[in-house]
Amino acid sequence: MKIVKTIAIAVLALGMFACGSKKEGGGSGETSGGNSLEGTWKISKAEGTGADSWMGASCKFDATNMAMNEVPYPYKVSNDTITAKEMFGDAKYTFKFQNNQLLLENIKNGQKFVMDKQ
Repeated sequence: MKIVKTIAIAVLALGMFACGSKKEGGGSGETSGGNSLEGTWKISKAEGTGADSWMGASCKFDATNMAMNEVPYPYKVSNDTITAKEMFGDAKYTFKFQNNQLLLENIKNGQKFVMDKQ
């Protein structure tokens, strides 16, 4: 039962994170390097407990929401951290762009995702 709860929370957390980016101060979600979270990303690699259940999932970011498998969650970006308002509270992720991919890590549970822009 504990693993089921962990997976359910991870799924909800990733859903909140994965689809939406808005910089504090009304920005467009672009980082200083000119990369943008906005758009559709597909998970190509996943590490951590329950993370492999997200393999192949799409995450859509717009200016205010991120949607994992079509479930939108509001989010904000501050420096390299995404804070998403999920069903069970705020989830925080660090992110960076590397080799045309989005690398995302859940701060609380250590799940790591490599995402390709679609």
